[in-house]
Amino acid sequence: MPPDTPSHTFKGQPFRPVQWVLKALVLTAVLVTGMLNPAQPMAQRQAEPPVRLAYTEFAPYSFTGPDGTAQGLAIDLARRLLEPEGRSLQAIAAPNPASVIDLLNRGEADMSALLGQTAARAQLAGHTSPVGALSAVIFAKKADAARTPSSFSGQRIGVVSGSVGMSLVDAVPFAEVVEQPNLDRLIMAMMTEQVDAVIAPSDGFHARLRLMGIDPLVEEVLPPLARFPFVFYVSPSQPGLLSALEDEITQGLSPAELRALDEIWFGVPTRPIEREIILWGSLAFVFLALATLAALRGSFVHARRAKRLSKETEESRLLIDALNAVDAAIVIFDQDLRAVHWNTGFFRAFPTMVDRMENGVGYRALIAECYMDGSIAAMPSKEEAEDMADSMLRKLTTGQTTRRMIRSVAGRVFEAADFRIGAHHYASVRVDMSRLYDQAELIREQKTKLETVNEQLERFSTLAAHDLKGPLLQQSALLGFIEEDMSEAMQAYPGDVAQNLHIMRTLCGRMTQLVGDLLEQAKTDQDSELPRRFQPRDRLPAILQLAGIPASFDVEVASDMPEVTLMPAAFDTVLRNLISNAAKHHNAKEGSIRVNGHCEGNWVVIEVADDGPGIPDAHRARIFEPFQRLSTTKEGFGLGLAFIQKTVTSWGGDISVSCPPSGGSVFRFTIPKVPAALLALKQPQLQAGKPH
Repeated sequence: MPPDTPSHTFKGQPFRPVQWVLKALVLTAVLVTGMLNPAQPMAQRQAEPPVRLAYTEFAPYSFTGPDGTAQGLAIDLARRLLEPEGRSLQAIAAPNPASVIDLLNRGEADMSALLGQTAARAQLAGHTSPVGALSAVIFAKKADAARTPSSFSGQRIGVVSGSVGMSLVDAVPFAEVVEQPNLDRLIMAMMTEQVDAVIAPSDGFHARLRLMGIDPLVEEVLPPLARFPFVFYVSPSQPGLLSALEDEITQGLSPAELRALDEIWFGVPTRPIEREIILWGSLAFVFLALATLAALRGSFVHARRAKRLSKETEESRLLIDALNAVDAAIVIFDQDLRAVHWNTGFFRAFPTMVDRMENGVGYRALIAECYMDGSIAAMPSKEEAEDMADSMLRKLTTGQTTRRMIRSVAGRVFEAADFRIGAHHYASVRVDMSRLYDQAELIREQKTKLETVNEQLERFSTLAAHDLKGPLLQQSALLGFIEEDMSEAMQAYPGDVAQNLHIMRTLCGRMTQLVGDLLEQAKTDQDSELPRRFQPRDRLPAILQLAGIPASFDVEVASDMPEVTLMPAAFDTVLRNLISNAAKHHNAKEGSIRVNGHCEGNWVVIEVADDGPGIPDAHRARIFEPFQRLSTTKEGFGLGLAFIQKTVTSWGGDISVSCPPSGGSVFRFTIPKVPAALLALKQPQLQAGKPH
């Protein structure tokens, strides 16, 4: 049911003789006028081809009747407008308004049923003057507090695909759009809480709610989002048809005819008793003179009402068939909470409960017994089961929705939801979540195993690094003792012994550095130092001293560095490694290194630039991987940049490298102004000052 076409209640109205007499007079005048003033000779009318009218399922404006023919106010009105031309209608069903406009634009249809007037549609097809208007509003389940459209910010908003309602979703900030094919599906989505609210035409949506008997549960959120005139659209290839329709709307169609058609399909509002009395008195003579005509008209209305009831019965049957096809267990209870319908999914999942329902067991007893008969895995005591059933019953009868997880003894897991539907019915829906539950259990088990393995690996790497460090230090000391003993004995090393000792000391130093890098790598995720705010420039002297930069290198630090909020020791290590790398991998004995920083939105950006040889494009993507070295002629094991990236990522930032055309390299890393981990701690020092 497209939400851009107006609607009214079309359930049966109380029989009012005055109204039927007036309608009969108007219709009689219309028929007599048509017979006395034919627009064309009959033979010429029959020669005209039928007009192809595209319509959507939107009762009572346009819909497919039980006999397969197109019916509704829009259909009758189109026939009335084409009557002077002597042309008949050929109805073409379309899934939604966008499809109707597409058929017109392609020339596969000549005109549409009534649709909301929009600028986008006007670019694709011509249209008549408006013959009414509709208001598009937000509908939601009733709440205690008054709401406005902005109250649904960030929530799920349902609309009908291809309708003008889709263009109004922007009125709800950050809304999550959920499309449905028609209004009935939209109502079901709202009642089952698949969406939080819907955008639909006011009159049409109210009509469907009243027809389903659930209008007391739904409210209209004011003010309306928009108001659209509704018109007939005509294919660009039919300018003559558009002109004929426009002439008949503006000159031949009377307001009385529109009211008569409207009352036939929608009924009339209830009037105050005072107006009824005045009307009865003033039209008493008309009642007597036209009693026979009124009776005939009443018979016609009753016949139409019977046809409508037949259609509603068919719709109910289709709904039951749909419930049976759904992969869920569904039970419908009446106002006395006795089961009146359950689908085949419920019968397959809970056959023992079906036996009880057939014997008249009510909702409360059904809930209590199912927890005690062994069909549910968790078996509480009788008192606990009855308390649980009483609590669920209270919530259900007060309009609350209850949700719970149920695990059967067979191992199946269901998500159950019980809620009110309509004024006198309740529903219990149980969706089989066994597969998802098993997958979640598997993920939890794998997560636990991974956490255990990671913990063991971290413990192993730390212990291994510590255990390796001791022998290396002893080996280095022994080499020193040998050199001292040889020096004191004033003896020269025989053969290549001196060179071999030098190689051993070098290898010892490299192994010590590797162990240190491994310890730093393992320590990154275990550092318990709390972050604090500091000025990076204040820490640069100590950083440069430990970096071991040759005196021939000029290190320039910007004076306007922004403050950062981090663990100071980790920041020192990152910056020391970047500065040390810039000097270590320089292609000259002297050079320049620049350190600067600035803010970009919610980030602090730190850059370390040098005038060295740069990094080839082919190597830039791999330099942050462990054991990838910038140079084969320099000391190190390629863990420095991997450690830097791991540390920066743990802050929530990122690091990258670029090489400007002028030469050199620029390492750029970002830091959140206030890291998420620090916000979670809510450190008092953060409350005192506003971050940059």
